[in-house]
Amino acid sequence: MVLGFLPLPFSMIPRPRYTMTTNYDVNIERSILNSLIFEPETLKNVKSYLSSEDFYIPNHQNIYQAILTLDEKEMPIDESFILKTLGKDFDNNALIDVMLGNPIYNLQAYIDELKEKRQRRDLIHLASGVARNVDEAQNIGSVLSDLNKSLSSIEEIGLISGYASKCIVDADEKPTEFILENWLPMPRGTVSMFSAAGGTGKTWGAIQAALRHAESCPDKKVALWLSEDPEAESKNRAIAVSKYILDTTFSKFRNVDIFTDVPEPLIIDGKIDMYEFRKLRSSLKGYDFIILDPLTSFYGGEENNNSQAVAFMRPFKKWAIEEDICILFLHHATKPGSDGQSSTRGASAFVDATRCVYMMGKVYVDTTRKVLDMDKLHMRDFHLVKDNYGVIRILKDHNVLRNITPVTSAREVEVVEEHIYGGKPMPFGGSQVNDTREVKEDVVELPSNLEGGGFL
Repeated sequence: MVLGFLPLPFSMIPRPRYTMTTNYDVNIERSILNSLIFEPETLKNVKSYLSSEDFYIPNHQNIYQAILTLDEKEMPIDESFILKTLGKDFDNNALIDVMLGNPIYNLQAYIDELKEKRQRRDLIHLASGVARNVDEAQNIGSVLSDLNKSLSSIEEIGLISGYASKCIVDADEKPTEFILENWLPMPRGTVSMFSAAGGTGKTWGAIQAALRHAESCPDKKVALWLSEDPEAESKNRAIAVSKYILDTTFSKFRNVDIFTDVPEPLIIDGKIDMYEFRKLRSSLKGYDFIILDPLTSFYGGEENNNSQAVAFMRPFKKWAIEEDICILFLHHATKPGSDGQSSTRGASAFVDATRCVYMMGKVYVDTTRKVLDMDKLHMRDFHLVKDNYGVIRILKDHNVLRNITPVTSAREVEVVEEHIYGGKPMPFGGSQVNDTREVKEDVVELPSNLEGGGFL
């Protein structure tokens, strides 16, 4: 709780006279309680989101709390038991007024109105304390942070409307749109994923995806959030992709923005921090294609916990739908097994929440996947492992090869594991103990001592 901002108990909330005519309605409160008493079966549908604080009149708060108590004890919800639960000090006339209230046939609409009026009251209380907190605060940033959290709490009070429906005959017939149709198609309005073992080249692939979409849609903005790499490193890779793979001018990509800050984790103590998510979404407002690398930097929860993974992925799915954008996560895969195959690491809910998943792998000479194809070190095998919206109709094959790095760069950097060559001398004069390489002019980056040759 944030002191000075979150709504106080009823008895402590100031009540300016000029707001009361619009910020509570006695008849609405009585009608809701009347329906719950005479139709107690409706309580199971509303008790999860309707609280006693939603009522303005203290007696109504007490009556609703008595109804919840009786329901929890599986006792009858009627006048006698309610009065017994409330005790001798309760004003019986308040319950009589409720019992005589008008019956209603759309309980949800009345609850929506009740919630909105509570939000109005809480906003008035919040506004009355802002000036005091600004005067007393030593750091205005903390005031803004607390204010945002309080506003989020008030906003969540009203999130109780029912789900919208539409006759299937009248449903939208618009087909799914895809971005990057000529490279690695991904559907709009969804979350997609690139998954690969460490050192495979996920970031190179992400940068190319960003530049390709920016080039094909110059009026759209692309966000590259590469939280594990320095800004200069990412720019060097982007220059290489632009020059050697896309064969275009790098200066044209003014619609691509890069983020390198380490984000705050969204799962704290097993729960989603919606304040941090809203801050993240606000920072990425207006982007058509958003790439987040890696997923674990944004997550913060237990990697194998499905319930936490579901809570994490849900707001991203909703965000993509609401703004009709494509969100791409880069995620680690397990190390290849004896069959040379990898799988997405962690909770299955990460994959379940996506509509399109590509598994990236290096290119081998045959299906045994033991010897790398030395002529294709710059390429990666993209395996379409999940496809809910028909990517295969565009891609035509579940496995496709794509150029990820400049050809020369790949040849110079690639580290070939010892077991592949069985102790024989490595190509290009390399040593298994201390592998040194010649740096050529068109080689953008040649980090040493990195598994997989620095293809992050």
